[in-house]
Amino acid sequence: MSQQTTISTAMSEIVRVAWWSLRALGCPVGAVEAMARVLAYSEALDGQTLSALRRNEASLLAAFRGEQPRFLVRGEGRGVVDASGRSLLDVGPRAIDLITGLAKREGGPVRLTVQHLADTIGLRGTATVAAKRGVGLLVICGRLDPTWQFYAATRDGEVISIEGSLAGPSVDVLLNSIHEIAGPQFVTKTCSLELDDNYDRACPDAHIVELFAFPFVPIDEFPIRASRRTGVTCKHVSRALQHAYSHGVDVLAEDLRFLYELETRTWAPSSERSRMQAGFQMPAPTA
Repeated sequence: MSQQTTISTAMSEIVRVAWWSLRALGCPVGAVEAMARVLAYSEALDGQTLSALRRNEASLLAAFRGEQPRFLVRGEGRGVVDASGRSLLDVGPRAIDLITGLAKREGGPVRLTVQHLADTIGLRGTATVAAKRGVGLLVICGRLDPTWQFYAATRDGEVISIEGSLAGPSVDVLLNSIHEIAGPQFVTKTCSLELDDNYDRACPDAHIVELFAFPFVPIDEFPIRASRRTGVTCKHVSRALQHAYSHGVDVLAEDLRFLYELETRTWAPSSERSRMQAGFQMPAPTA
């Protein structure tokens, strides 16, 4: 099996190229700045986001041409975002704008179910943005092997995440575990995080992501307590991002080539006649 080539790339370059590359996929101008930042954060944190962008090119092109997401109220402190088959990379920043605003206005927990997603591209970057805004964000996603992630920023702005599998413990056990790690100021009032049965029947193949946010600043011992818990992985998100900004991000060469190729589409001549005169050929989307 041949070893894949990686290229160290500056975060600023990923953001710059992503700005134009996302425009080529159909991202609106007003949303592209937030989306490019989420994409760069996620690539630095998981190393798989650009690959997912390349693999899902065809569905992303279709999704950006589709219907807009819709927000539905489902009771006090709870709402649903119907993503209309769009990517989390697109819907995620909007959902975070909504849930962080609601959590701060309510001064307590707010639950947002994002359903009918095409994928979960940009999940880590989206959650990081929420933590930077001063809320604790619990993310639950996946059906066959559900996982949870909890993001929060300390008093000095350092973002920490803890995560694990939800296959064993119930949501109540998970919340109690986070309460023990986070300290007494963790919000004890909770709302149910169980998926509604009709979601599974209505869209068995679509992605659903549960977001649970509330104003929260963890105690200083948060990372130490988290690292001692069995089955819990603690990550210093801010340190990982600082390292990425200082030393670059190792990106697969084929993923970087794809990102630059998308950028060239943005600068393509607009008319068919101009494209023919310039010798420009639009590459076919990767399936």
